[in-house]
Amino acid sequence: MPILENNGVRLNYICSGKGVDVVMVHGLASSLAFWYSGTILPLRHHYRVTAFDLRGHGLSSMPPSGYTHRQMAEDLALLVDHLGLEKFHLVGHSFGGLASISYALRHPRRLRSLVLADVPLNEINSAPPWSCWWPDLVRLQDIGIIIPPDELYPELIVLEELAHPQIRRRIERLGSLESRLLYNSRGNGTGRTAKRWLELLNNTTAREDIRFRQITETDLRSIEVKTLIIYGTESKWRSSSEILGNCLPNVEVVHIEGAGHAHPWERPQIFYQYLRHFLGASDRQNPYLSKERRKYQRVALKIPVSLFSATGCRYQGRIIDASLGGVLVEGPQVFGRGREILTTIDQAGDIIILPGKVVREATPRFGVELSCEQNKAWEEFLEEYRARLSQ
Repeated sequence: MPILENNGVRLNYICSGKGVDVVMVHGLASSLAFWYSGTILPLRHHYRVTAFDLRGHGLSSMPPSGYTHRQMAEDLALLVDHLGLEKFHLVGHSFGGLASISYALRHPRRLRSLVLADVPLNEINSAPPWSCWWPDLVRLQDIGIIIPPDELYPELIVLEELAHPQIRRRIERLGSLESRLLYNSRGNGTGRTAKRWLELLNNTTAREDIRFRQITETDLRSIEVKTLIIYGTESKWRSSSEILGNCLPNVEVVHIEGAGHAHPWERPQIFYQYLRHFLGASDRQNPYLSKERRKYQRVALKIPVSLFSATGCRYQGRIIDASLGGVLVEGPQVFGRGREILTTIDQAGDIIILPGKVVREATPRFGVELSCEQNKAWEEFLEEYRARLSQ
């Protein structure tokens, strides 16, 4: 996986798919794997999806300090700048949602939309006392978990205690689904994630940093970008959805029935359906974006072309599938992957030249990724062709 290094911090990230950019931020005691199978894999067929491990998580490095949501947002800003993402959809879960809010407050013009999944707003949330939380974990004191009655962040104590193997084994005997989801993994992965979480708490300033929230209702009211709020009906932070719904000026609120805090991992298909619908609706409302998306909208067409290799050899073929970003060519000559070629089209005496590189080869067809995104003649030709098909 690629790594971004900056000021001694190494951020592990992945980038998959093509299209409009979506960036995903996981929560505490997790990693980018939280999103991978349920969200990234299906979403990458429609968007270019980027996810990264927060500092101190997953395969990212563990610096001694810098674990507030604001500093996490700074890491996010460095990553999207490094990747050259000018505008993108931002999706954050739990503490990753706090980092996403922090980013939205500082870089509102960079966002196409914002998705906040089960974000805890402890400081401005009139939630029930901690004794009403985790009702399936009966008698927390009896298994060694002691929470002061005035604790503002009881979930952090539970999360730390459940990272200890002996406590986790006792909880697993209770058959609690939510306790198994706390580290967003299965099998041996759960133990590795829990161990890294304890290392983070014991060797860095994270224990104090993650308690620094200071997001106010005034802050929330200033976020104008279109926002989707998703919470599970069984989430301990469901009341936070009411705060977000009342404060955010351009918001849609969704609850997933029977799901808890980790619903994107627990109910990935339902979460993905809501996310995909929201992103699509946001894209359709953005005229700039609709033009950008046409780069990846394919058109079936059959037109003759001339193909020129780097050595000057000329071959005849035909395009059978095309978009602004690439073409599928059929012809007697198959060019190998990575070959630079010119595809030329003669349109009533006007020659359209499409430089590109072969990215897929299969006899007698090969795919060419075009490097001429600003080719107005090709864009106008495809638009005219689409218009004729729609008539």
